Amino acid sequence: MKVLSYADHHNRSGKQKIICFSFAGGNTYSFNPLKKYIGPQFELITIDYPGRGLRMNEILMKDIGSLVNDMYLRLLPHISAGPYVIYGHSMGGIVSYHLAMLLRKMGKRLPTGILITGCRAPSTWDSKEPLHNLPYPELKIELEKMGGIPSEILDDNDSMRFFEPILRADFSVVDSHVYEEYEPLPIPFKILTGTEEDISEEHAMRWQTETIYPLYFKQLSGGHFFIFDHPELIVREMEEMLYTARTAQ
Repeated sequence: MKVLSYADHHNRSGKQKIICFSFAGGNTYSFNPLKKYIGPQFELITIDYPGRGLRMNEILMKDIGSLVNDMYLRLLPHISAGPYVIYGHSMGGIVSYHLAMLLRKMGKRLPTGILITGCRAPSTWDSKEPLHNLPYPELKIELEKMGGIPSEILDDNDSMRFFEPILRADFSVVDSHVYEEYEPLPIPFKILTGTEEDISEEHAMRWQTETIYPLYFKQLSGGHFFIFDHPELIVREMEEMLYTARTAQ
């Protein structure tokens, strides 16, 4: 199963689309562990943020508004026809939320559902410590706590000289999020968190204020990157959203 990038032709086969937005420091290849579980009727689409992956030569973005506007323009070609869901992990979760709000504002087709993993509700982010301006030793400690970056990279100065600007830019995007209360979205939300990550059930359940549907919330074993311990389950949660939407028509 090929993972499509923005540069690929979209929806040639009429498949139902799963559009993914990565965590801080991630790129179009970050969701490769999921692709072998994707059913033949589905299409996994990833869109790179500027400054990494297929967009390595572009300038890094450091605020949520600019990044969401960029993602919005790159998302539009993929949603012109057929059902789709949006999936975001961690930073990708808050990007997915802002994208859904922008899609509604612009009168575009909304996703049939949103899956967000490893991300507290947007109304609780004022309790989150900013990371983008931490001194490097403290930043490294936080990265070690989160997991997701192999120790061989964290302990390699050359590798971190490459990754640090990307991570700091992404953390700046995350830290620039300011919550505003809007009318809840007419989209079902699924929220998954890890049992060992620093997101309380209370902060996860506050996603309920962002949707008119009853919130689906589940905890899975693992830390912040628990998704890579449960790739098949993550895929099934998204496919179920598409299947439910199709059978309801």
